[in-house]
Amino acid sequence: MASLKERIRERVKQYLAVSKDDPEYGYLDLGRLFLREIPSEVWGLEGVRALCLRFNNLSSLPAEIGQLQTLQELDLHWNDLSTLPVEIWQLKALQELDLSENQLSILPPEIGLLSALQSLDLDGNDLSSLPVEIGELQALQVLSLRNNQLSMPPAEIGQLHALRMLRLSIGKMVPIDGLPNLTHLLIEGVRSSNKKLPSKLGFKSQEL
Repeated sequence: MASLKERIRERVKQYLAVSKDDPEYGYLDLGRLFLREIPSEVWGLEGVRALCLRFNNLSSLPAEIGQLQTLQELDLHWNDLSTLPVEIWQLKALQELDLSENQLSILPPEIGLLSALQSLDLDGNDLSSLPVEIGELQALQVLSLRNNQLSMPPAEIGQLHALRMLRLSIGKMVPIDGLPNLTHLLIEGVRSSNKKLPSKLGFKSQEL
């Protein structure tokens, strides 16, 4: 069986082998390697647009993450993150951020700096509150908050006028009147036939 270093080297080799004309150019897959830290080889790569780190054992991210200024997608699903470095909020090109299934108890107010963000997945963390700055994500179209400790998301969610999909656990209330473009309200454990959902506003729901 190949060693971890050999598998990392092979993944980087695959990344470098993709031509700029290929739709997969810029996608670096380091998922399912049980990494405890991000390999240093990543910081020397050019043109990284999507970085997959899902299903690893990362408990922290280095400051070097802020060097990936071309990054548009960052997948950190199913790691051991309890905090995030300030440098992550410097990724101005970031459009998709998956932080689901980690151990985050606080989402810093700097989240509002990610002005290009279109999708934010926070499922399966320990969040009991969200910063009001989440309302500054005016490009956000998809927001997932299932399986947290939230009793009431902030009213500022009503400022997310581009939001079209909102995923919640049952019992969570949001100011839906301020979400004119919302077409999908997905509530965990609620069937699509549930008449309590605001169907008159054009919402679609489904059981998850």
